[in-house]
Amino acid sequence: MLLAVLTVGLAACGADAEPLVPTARPTPTITPTRTLTTSTPADLSTPPTIITLLHTATPGPSPTPLIGPTSTQIDLTPSPTLPPLPAAPGSLNIEYFTTDAQNVHAGDTLTLYWSITGADHAVIYRMNADGTHDQFWQVGRSGSLIVSTRPADTNTVRFGITVGDSLNRLDQTLTVSIGCASTQWFFSPAPAGCPAAPPQFSPAAQESFERGQMIWIGNQGRIYVLFNDGKKPGWAVYADAFKDGQPDRDPSLAPPPNLSQPIRGFGLVWRTQPHVRDRLGWATGPELGFDGVYQSDSVAVPNTVLYMRSRDKNIFQMSGKDQSWKLIVPLVTPTPKP
Repeated sequence: MLLAVLTVGLAACGADAEPLVPTARPTPTITPTRTLTTSTPADLSTPPTIITLLHTATPGPSPTPLIGPTSTQIDLTPSPTLPPLPAAPGSLNIEYFTTDAQNVHAGDTLTLYWSITGADHAVIYRMNADGTHDQFWQVGRSGSLIVSTRPADTNTVRFGITVGDSLNRLDQTLTVSIGCASTQWFFSPAPAGCPAAPPQFSPAAQESFERGQMIWIGNQGRIYVLFNDGKKPGWAVYADAFKDGQPDRDPSLAPPPNLSQPIRGFGLVWRTQPHVRDRLGWATGPELGFDGVYQSDSVAVPNTVLYMRSRDKNIFQMSGKDQSWKLIVPLVTPTPKP
């Protein structure tokens, strides 16, 4: 049987996003919204500083990863209330908050520009998808700030600026489109988001069972088991531990007519994992080799989604979040092995 290991790096990629047209500076036409806050005014008499909030990892269950080692996820707890900024006499105004960056890719840096009136200081912050803030920069009335996008950023990244005091306060957000880098998905229609890396090519093998499939990826040294019995989890993955010289089957097991016992690496998993054998049933045909192709998205473990070509050139989509899978029929033939 062919052997393969699926090692996928997570890097952003894909077609460029629509060019971001920065707001001309200054742009006094912005109509900010005042928001009442009850926080105690902070003393911002010191020069501008950069404030970075660090979050500690929260231990939790470690699901089986689709690719690579299991990693502990970071629990981003709700951010504290932004410190209110004392307003100078007069009307608060955010004249502009923008960037001149175009064709931004995940991991790139970009420069933010701002100008305010009615206060001596402002706070710029990064906004997470869930609405929390995890980074703050205390800045002056106007200027520029270089910030970095993150490798896992997809579609957009958002920043905000706050100016005001305990009685009146203005907030404005800036949304920047994130495009993929040059790497494309190996099939179409392409999933949302960017692939983590170029397509990976590997020797592969597949065998059909009464209630599922087994797929071996040589580059990764793993055997993926896809169950089709309607139960959860929908898939599991095991190391290919078979070594030449080991018994490749159990002669005491007699399959029903027209069915067979899997052999070698598939057989070792099938025999030593009773729940796999019970859920899959007997093999309905021999294992067959083919040129495998796989690729994952750039979402962090355990939420990675793996796309893996089947022997009939369809695509298995395997979700790490809920360990479900489905079959995709592509519109175009996957990229051939170079």
